[in-house]
Amino acid sequence: IGQSYLLSYAGERLVADLRRRLYGHLQSLSTSFFDGRRVGELMSRLTNDVAAIQSSLTGSLLELLRQV
Repeated sequence: IGQSYLLSYAGERLVADLRRRLYGHLQSLSTSFFDGRRVGELMSRLTNDVAAIQSSLTGSLLELLRQV
């Protein structure tokens, strides 16, 4: 139970930090960047990519802890 909780907590913290950084980066981009792109496409890409990163990080951390 403790291992599951700690992995979930660490994964959520990493994802929250990544989302904050991505949001800050998007805010710093020029308006011309957004002219040629659809907002829904950007949001979908960010959401899915961050979810994939979270899944792989959590799985990798779990496997690393098991090996140790």
